[in-house]
Amino acid sequence: MAKAGRWITAALALMASEPSGVRADDRFKFNVVLDGRLVTTPTSPSFLDEGLGKTRYGHEPRAVEAKLAQAALLARVELRPDLTVRAHVNIDAEHNFKRRVDLIEGVIRYNPAIGDTASLDLRAGVFFPTVSLENTDMAWLSPYTITFSAINSWIGEEVRSLGAEGGPSFRINEAQLRLYGAITRGNDPNGTLLAWRGFALHDRVSGFGDRLPLPALKSFDLPNLFPDQPQHVQPMREVDERWTWSTGLSVTHPKYRIKALYQPQTANPGAFDGEQYAWRTGYRAVGASRSLGPVEFLAQGLDGETRMGIVADGRNAVVAKFQAVYFMASWTDSDAARHRVTARYDAFRVRDHDDFKVQDPNDESGSAWTFAYVFAPASHHRITAELLRVDSTRTNRRDLGLDPRAVEILGSLSWRVTF
Repeated sequence: MAKAGRWITAALALMASEPSGVRADDRFKFNVVLDGRLVTTPTSPSFLDEGLGKTRYGHEPRAVEAKLAQAALLARVELRPDLTVRAHVNIDAEHNFKRRVDLIEGVIRYNPAIGDTASLDLRAGVFFPTVSLENTDMAWLSPYTITFSAINSWIGEEVRSLGAEGGPSFRINEAQLRLYGAITRGNDPNGTLLAWRGFALHDRVSGFGDRLPLPALKSFDLPNLFPDQPQHVQPMREVDERWTWSTGLSVTHPKYRIKALYQPQTANPGAFDGEQYAWRTGYRAVGASRSLGPVEFLAQGLDGETRMGIVADGRNAVVAKFQAVYFMASWTDSDAARHRVTARYDAFRVRDHDDFKVQDPNDESGSAWTFAYVFAPASHHRITAELLRVDSTRTNRRDLGLDPRAVEILGSLSWRVTF
């Protein structure tokens, strides 16, 4: 706690100061995002501590803890009006799974006009898929809540790619329609956490070099299934030396937004590089939002499947189907969003479809409610109080001597500053 206390003291000292003025050259923009937090933890051990808890914080006994939850550095360089470079780096003040400072995104974007109402939108580097309606704030954070939905929590922890994405963009009256396709690699273990830990709800975004812990499941000790699986997963790793592709669209309008993404199953489920397995993960995600005066409604759904390993008769050692959905309503007092109140309902499940349900049980079902109140006392400050309740049942909790059903309640008070 002494080291964490030094992080929090430094963060609060920075929070107390006002942000500096605009730089002389607006082509170069640098920002820092800090989030100091008080949390009341549930008693289920967190997945970040090799448990099967569904929240970012949790251990026995329940406690009130002070955390530096976010420390992000962002840089944006405008080489010319249609060509920009962006980088996003996080400092992990709570864990050190492989490296303390890690890359989240690094993108070069080219957006040339090809007509009066059309342009090309091309980007290359390390990036998130174009899928989230929630994560619109700086540093891939949410303006609505502290905790992301189950869908976007998973995107933030397991889904990132190295490659290129591009397509045309059209202005249609007040709406902007963008069509795109992507060619990527470097994300083969994606699906590991969904199968062996299931969904979680949190706001920790994985770095490109992260090694996230796995729970101590009994199936890892079976020589005929996963003899070489280490006690961690590296989601952003290339294993089978294959490229994959995806495609989607987005529509942006002052009163509504739509996003759709299709990621096929392309990885080789029999590939192993000596450290990680490749997972044949594919999914479809669709989401929409609609503003009606001061209230915005959001909904998103996810449906997919993951496969890993080849055993006798060519069968896959793991076959799991996964689904998740959320519905959100958010009220704000004005365009300045000085006050915001948000409620969100999540439902999620994982279904085990392989032949090893007894040796490696991975069934899961659950739901969650999130309530958040946001107050912005100044333009660069945001204070959020949030209550999260997750009710889930997961069969492999028995491996850790736990009841398959867990009800976890996490209370958080966040003070975020951007400068």
